[in-house]
Amino acid sequence: MRKLYKRCLALALAAVLCAGTACPALAAESTPKEEVVYASLDGSGAVEAVYVVNIFDLAEAGTITDYGDYSALRNMTGTEEISYDGDTVTIEADAGKLYYEGTLENAQLPWIFEIHYYLDGAEYDAADLARQSGELEITLSIRENPACTGDFFESYALEISLTLDTALCANITAEGATVANVGGDKQLTYIVLPGNEKDFTITASVTDFVMDGIDINGIPLALDVEVDDEALMEQITSLIEAIEALDDGAGELDDGVSELETSVETELASGTESLTAGASALESGAASLQSGAEEVSTGAAALTDGAETLEAGLETLNQGVAQLQAGLEALDGQSQALTEGSAQVKAALAALQSALAGVSASSDTIETLTATAQTMQASLDALSAQNEAAAQQIESLLQIAGGLGNVTTTAINAALSSMGIDMTVSDGVTLASGLVTLLESNNEAIAQIETFMDTVSAELSDTLTALGTQITALSAAIDALAEEYDALDSGIGDYTDGVAQILAGYEQLAAGVDALTGGSSALTEGASSLYDGVSELLAGIVSVYEATGTLSDGAGQLDSGVAALLEAVRTLYSGTEELKEGTSAMREETDGMDETIQQQIDDLLASVTGGEVETASFVSEKNTGTEAVQFIITTPAIETAAEAAAESETEEELTFWQKLLDLF
Repeated sequence: MRKLYKRCLALALAAVLCAGTACPALAAESTPKEEVVYASLDGSGAVEAVYVVNIFDLAEAGTITDYGDYSALRNMTGTEEISYDGDTVTIEADAGKLYYEGTLENAQLPWIFEIHYYLDGAEYDAADLARQSGELEITLSIRENPACTGDFFESYALEISLTLDTALCANITAEGATVANVGGDKQLTYIVLPGNEKDFTITASVTDFVMDGIDINGIPLALDVEVDDEALMEQITSLIEAIEALDDGAGELDDGVSELETSVETELASGTESLTAGASALESGAASLQSGAEEVSTGAAALTDGAETLEAGLETLNQGVAQLQAGLEALDGQSQALTEGSAQVKAALAALQSALAGVSASSDTIETLTATAQTMQASLDALSAQNEAAAQQIESLLQIAGGLGNVTTTAINAALSSMGIDMTVSDGVTLASGLVTLLESNNEAIAQIETFMDTVSAELSDTLTALGTQITALSAAIDALAEEYDALDSGIGDYTDGVAQILAGYEQLAAGVDALTGGSSALTEGASSLYDGVSELLAGIVSVYEATGTLSDGAGQLDSGVAALLEAVRTLYSGTEELKEGTSAMREETDGMDETIQQQIDDLLASVTGGEVETASFVSEKNTGTEAVQFIITTPAIETAAEAAAESETEEELTFWQKLLDLF
């Protein structure tokens, strides 16, 4: 099978031949030409035959001179005689197109082809694959032929195509190939760029396998490609500038990391050590604070209990003060009676003394004495009653004072002092006790007098003889009693005055006790609030203590972290030094890179597009006017011998023009 564009080319050539003129013209000194190199490979890729179709286009009739090492020559366009002497070909030709074919001896293609066929894993010769079935694998290897002169391998691209009948081939895989559907066939096409060696693999599941030969075209890849490398070079320039900036930045980074290492090693490490020590001290202080807060909490609880006890005691004090005030008021109410009674007693004693002074032992005197005794008996009874009442009042007052306790006594003393009374409760108690003792002594004396008077009354008639003596003794006793009673009367006056003063200031004492009781309630509430606040404070201090423990642990971890950070910074500093060395080396290596890349881009574009390669003749280096060279390489079809013979018979019946077309 031939490619469609080859058919079109052949038709165009035939049309040119038909349109050519027969006008004679002079031949040019050098005859430009084009060469089409045809090569036939066997099934394994080895070269069987190479022949060249030389194409000339004469503007006028003349002599064509060409060079080549041929084993056979054939004029393909007319009957002009071809003269061949050594390696020189001479043809007298009319103006127009002229084609002649020359068969080359020992020609070396620019490429070495190697083809292998495998069926179900076993290797087959191409000729033995016809009408076989199984899993087919075809490998094609392309390598440079060092025996070929010229730069065709470096300048020419290869187009490789083969066609598989989809009625006979399924599951076709061809990595790297361009696959096209052509009727019921799959056309596989590969492109090998100039200067490249390649390997291709094709697999398929085949039944009664047959295949046309593999077609390989070698052409200079003169592509009209416009490449705008200005933008690329701008990027390269930017890259070089970035590398320079990277190198400068690496230097700054290296300096910065060095400063960071110094800072971490000195300031940060020192700070973390201070933080760790401070956290430990804070934890210790928090523990002491917690202990002190617990003691404060205990004291606040005791204060609360004491305030409650104080409040209860003050309530008792308040009640005692009320009782004391009532007693003082009662005592003060008796003071007038006590004073008056004392005056009466004193008057009675004076009367007794006066009476006794005039008593004689006569019967008149005895009668008078008896009457006087009766009068004195009544006075003594009244005095005894007064003394007894006063003693009871004083005893009641002493009991009340005794029940008040130290707190009340102190409060009363303070209140008396604030009122300007130069007397204490103790002094009052002492005075009252003395009065009681004195009253008791008076009562005893009165009792003796009463006893005596009883005795005198009962035995008056029997003891008149002793009356004088007794009266004398009585007078002496009454005198003594009068003297003692002066002290008692003075004490009673002082006592009643003190009671009046105490009672006058006791209202202030009672008001102070009320205020003290109210203050005690406020103290109790305050102590309770203090206890609650101290409890909350203790809870907060416990939280602070626990937090200081966490802070201390964190400070320890921070210290360890700083040590690890320092080690990491040292590693980083080492890395930045290496980075700086690397960027410096990169900067040196990339110096002039833009020029190198520009040259490489030019070389790459030349290899892809064909560049500005001067076309040389494949046949002989003497052919300096060669304008184009093309390679057309084929392998034999894979078919049976009968199919090949039938095709051969058909070819023998072809006309000249058909044969000409078949060449292409």
